[in-house]
Amino acid sequence: MKRWSIVSSVLRSDSGQGTSWRSWVILGCALTGWIAAAWFLVGRYESGLTDSYLRRERINAERDIHSINTGVSRSWEIAQGFLSTLAHQDMLRAALDRRDADAAKQAIRHSIVDDPQFAAISRSFFSMVSDIKVLNIITLLDADGDCIAASNGVAANSLVGNNYSDRRYFQDARKGLNGAEFANGRATSLPGLFLSVPVIRDGVFIGAVMAKFDASSFAPWLNFSDSVITDEHGVILFARDTSYLYRAVPGSDVDRLGQAEKMALYKRSTFAAVPASRWSDDLAGDIVKIDDRPMPVMLVSEGLAAGIGTVGVMHPLPRLLLLERDRWRMFALVAISGALLQLIFFGLLQRLHESLQRRRMAENEVAFHQSVIDAAALAIAVYAEDGHCLAANDAMAHLFGTTRPMMARQNFRISDAWAESGLVTAAAQVLNAGSPQRGHWRLEPNLGREIWIEATMKRFTYQACNFLLVIFSDVTDQHRRDGLMSEG
Repeated sequence: MKRWSIVSSVLRSDSGQGTSWRSWVILGCALTGWIAAAWFLVGRYESGLTDSYLRRERINAERDIHSINTGVSRSWEIAQGFLSTLAHQDMLRAALDRRDADAAKQAIRHSIVDDPQFAAISRSFFSMVSDIKVLNIITLLDADGDCIAASNGVAANSLVGNNYSDRRYFQDARKGLNGAEFANGRATSLPGLFLSVPVIRDGVFIGAVMAKFDASSFAPWLNFSDSVITDEHGVILFARDTSYLYRAVPGSDVDRLGQAEKMALYKRSTFAAVPASRWSDDLAGDIVKIDDRPMPVMLVSEGLAAGIGTVGVMHPLPRLLLLERDRWRMFALVAISGALLQLIFFGLLQRLHESLQRRRMAENEVAFHQSVIDAAALAIAVYAEDGHCLAANDAMAHLFGTTRPMMARQNFRISDAWAESGLVTAAAQVLNAGSPQRGHWRLEPNLGREIWIEATMKRFTYQACNFLLVIFSDVTDQHRRDGLMSEG
């Protein structure tokens, strides 16, 4: 019996450990699945918010860049119209048609400046620049590209006397076209947008009127947003942030130009790239991180409507950082909340499982003990302290002339047979004192006959409750033999 108890306890322990191991594996898989699902769901939700935010900001950036482009293009068109008007003035044509112009150009520079006709044109240009306040400078170039009059004709950095025949805007004018070119000023070394309109007389090109936009000309538009204007080679020549001047934007082709060509246009040969890198592979390529800026920006560009060059806007995206931070916070909240709920649910299931397992074990033990009792030849029963029968075998039921299910209704404390035989008193003494008793008692069960039993009664305790174990053996035949022998 003891050996069987040890074996069964070992088997139950191994079974419990196996069940526990499987439960923890299931819990681990459930937590891993929930974390993966939380990451996916939060990612989808945050991606939707990010896409919505970027769409709104792209609309704002495109609106800004369109406003800048419109303002620059209108200034461009006004300047072209103004130059076209000048190109038809008789005063300019007469100065360009002078027969002694070649002789005047052979003299030193101050002779050209002091020439009354050229000086009058220079003063007229100065007044125009002062009144318009958009153009930085206006010059008159002859058919050879020499500057013979300029709005800064009397300044130390006067353009008078310089030759611009190598400039593309002059070459376009010589072809009878309105010219435009981004380049550094030859005298000022400052970047600008140069416009030209040819002066034609009787179908013959006799010179060109040139005007320059500089940073001050574009300031009202550049200050509208964090914007830049690049030439056709991708070099930034105008910018709200002056530290970006002469930097090459991504995709520029300035490195394809020759050394001499770079020096002629920009008076430099090396160009640092804008320190931009893609913000995330999950976002559009124009969402970039610029090294000297704390937040990501959206690079939006648009070709100038009036001609060459591009206007770009570095539109800040401060909320993108907040969205990425909130993604991690929301993921942590969802993952931890779901994990806690799973742990609570797992704990409840474990307790329920353990309760059911204990109940099954108890039922198995009762069944095992009942089978042991049933297998015994002796009449065996177990009674609670209040007298109710908790278990009995068939031999005990047969002894009392009933069935085993009916034995569950028996209470030895109110049984007439137990009371008349004195078993009630003996059983109470065993339960109270704890000392086992053994002896013979005369019993009259509900069979209409008298029997003698040899009874062994013993108290045992289980879960702080006392129980009575009763073992009866029918010794009626032995008593009869003993009685006959005593009579004889």
